[in-house]
Amino acid sequence: MSFLNTSSPSFHMSKKRLIPKTINSFSYQNLDKLPKLINFSTSPSLNNSMLIKIKSRHKHEELQVDPVTAAIVVKNYLLPMFEKTKIHESNLSRQHVLGLTNADINPSRDTTAESTIYKELKLSEKLLKELENTNKKIIVAEEKQAVSEQEKHELQAEIDYLKSLNQNILINYEACKLQIHHYNKNFHSSEMKYYFIHKQFEHYKKLNQESEEKIHEISEELHAERNINDIRL
Repeated sequence: MSFLNTSSPSFHMSKKRLIPKTINSFSYQNLDKLPKLINFSTSPSLNNSMLIKIKSRHKHEELQVDPVTAAIVVKNYLLPMFEKTKIHESNLSRQHVLGLTNADINPSRDTTAESTIYKELKLSEKLLKELENTNKKIIVAEEKQAVSEQEKHELQAEIDYLKSLNQNILINYEACKLQIHHYNKNFHSSEMKYYFIHKQFEHYKKLNQESEEKIHEISEELHAERNINDIRL
């Protein structure tokens, strides 16, 4: 791929350094000409401070991208590019095996960086899928938790209702016990009254029988006296 090509011109400062060539790169000139064109200082400390300022400016201009968005970009845009590159390299390898290569094919192409980035992108895609599956599992777990919470609230409401009903039953049971105790007490009192009245009745009945017997005896004695008096007369 073109943006991975590391070939670029070099310039001389203290020693030669390789500067990557990008889309916006320009033709570099020798350092002895740079001060005349852009007022470039030959002082290393000043150059370092300028580089630090440039780097800090680029850091401030960087956009903050969340991992999910980055993974989606990798999956939808970067991976297809590497897939096409892999297909192209496979075709070139097939042509080389078949002896169909030509001089236009660059044998010095370095695919190590591309392979490493491709693996990293594939790993990012795999991690994105795992993240999506994890999010789905989290959603399912949250839904189950919501259902469990709803069922918990319903069961708690039923438990509260049964507790209230049981409390009412206990109150009614205690009231019935008090009524039964009151009825038993009244029954015992009535039973005592009945026993007392019955005893009085038996007593008066006995007195009545004794009175009747005495009346009968007196009547017989009176009848006998009358008979005696009649005989005398």
